[in-house]
Amino acid sequence: MGPLFYNGRLAYIGKRVTVQGNRKNMRLSNTVSVQDNVFIQLNGMFSMGERSMIKRDAYIIVNNGQLVVGSHSAIGKRCEIAVNGGKVEIGNAVRIASSVFITNANHEFADKAVSIMDQGIITKDVIIEDDVWIGHGSIILPGIHIGKGAIVAAGSVVTKNVAAATIVGGNPARLIKER
Repeated sequence: MGPLFYNGRLAYIGKRVTVQGNRKNMRLSNTVSVQDNVFIQLNGMFSMGERSMIKRDAYIIVNNGQLVVGSHSAIGKRCEIAVNGGKVEIGNAVRIASSVFITNANHEFADKAVSIMDQGIITKDVIIEDDVWIGHGSIILPGIHIGKGAIVAAGSVVTKNVAAATIVGGNPARLIKER
């Protein structure tokens, strides 16, 4: 589609942007940029603040929950964010590098007599505070809270909360140092 002007501001909507579901549930600032080949599936609510962007080939699923992205934040290339009930909240000035996976849901599996697919889903909110940088290929699991100013090193699997102004890395992610 290309560049569009809204109230004197420039936003970009790329080629092959697909939105499935209820578009009335999507609230994007008129300065949001969405690059090529982005897929958004909406059965829940999705909002994005001013000057935020979704880079190419990203995949956003909001199924009966809420995804809130603040202002000046970026969702990198090939990222996937999956919200299945509950909420994923991404603050202001957050940088999410390419190929990051964020989810707030996991399969129930406690009952060995019942197949995993028949046991349902457990949902735990994910909160990513302001000024966070999540490195390439990281995975953020359900129930995680990442504090303001934290850095998640590339390739990390975040299984526990991350304190503000710290750097974590590894699988599972562990404290590397404080900023």
